[in-house]
Amino acid sequence: MIRVATIGTSSITRRTVAAAAGVQGLLFTTAYSRDAATAAALASDLGFQHSTDDLAGLLASDIDAVYVASPNAIHAGQVRAALEAGKHVFCEKPAVPTIAEWDALVALASERGVVLLENIRNEYDPLMQRIEDLLPTLGTIRRVYFALSQRSSRYDDVLAGRRVNIFDPAMGGGALMDLGIYLVHPLARLFGTPSRTSASFVTVPTGADGAGAALFTYPGMVAEVAWSKITAGPGGGSIEGELGTLTIDHLTELFGIEVTYLDGRRLSERPEGKPDNITFALRRFADLVESGGSASVDHARTRGALGLLASIRAAAGGVQ
Repeated sequence: MIRVATIGTSSITRRTVAAAAGVQGLLFTTAYSRDAATAAALASDLGFQHSTDDLAGLLASDIDAVYVASPNAIHAGQVRAALEAGKHVFCEKPAVPTIAEWDALVALASERGVVLLENIRNEYDPLMQRIEDLLPTLGTIRRVYFALSQRSSRYDDVLAGRRVNIFDPAMGGGALMDLGIYLVHPLARLFGTPSRTSASFVTVPTGADGAGAALFTYPGMVAEVAWSKITAGPGGGSIEGELGTLTIDHLTELFGIEVTYLDGRRLSERPEGKPDNITFALRRFADLVESGGSASVDHARTRGALGLLASIRAAAGGVQ
């Protein structure tokens, strides 16, 4: 049994722990927060055996792994401390903001003989593999469009002048890192590195990006991505080839896909009874821990996505 402690007490922690119910071999036992009362309350709510406000003590304990879901800006330090203590790490997206930081953590995980994995749920959803398998049937790909707009309930706090982590650049906040990452991960996986990137941000009073868009140029193909945490809109996308178009209903949840071919054929797949797709990422993590297998493919995919994020920031003038 892999005994896991949580670091971070936001809603995504609760969702991830709930998803772990569908994963054999994982047991969440301990909640950590800098505030002891907050840690105790989360542990009570989720039925954990323990809670603590002592991170060093937690990492010196007999837990096997940690799930890091703290604010983005402090992921790297907490992940590094856990790896140095010989703990496996399942880290909420975005694991870190830069390739250099990611490479350093991957090297440390290898040195310590432990697993490091980013929780990017659309990457591990079986429907993403299905999309990849269907690409050759579309003919030469010419255009890709991915979008994700979800107005945050915390945006009202920003408008009222209150500080919130998800819109605080000092805490690694902003719509690109929170939502845009779900768009660049499949783009990097399916199509690799573009030859050119252009991008623009819409900034909010905190200085973080509230919305944005980017255009990637590939040989013979263009790809557009658009994201927003200050407006509500679509969450899907399309991959257009010369022989057919594949439509994705939602880039994070991946409820279903449709393919329309120029010869009149149609394909529609919507898996029934599919669990919260965080479950698939957790299964991959548990499998790697138990088998001692290589996470090199996983690490390369995170690295590719970080490269696209960096190109967006550079193209937009370094904002966010």
